Amino acid sequence: VDADPTAPPAPGLERSPLSEPV
Repeated sequence: VDADPTAPPAPGLERSPLSEPV
């Protein structure tokens, strides 16, 4: 999985568009 929106954001990627699709 690249970036699961249900998974906790990784350090440095908290506001990343990958972990948080807008």
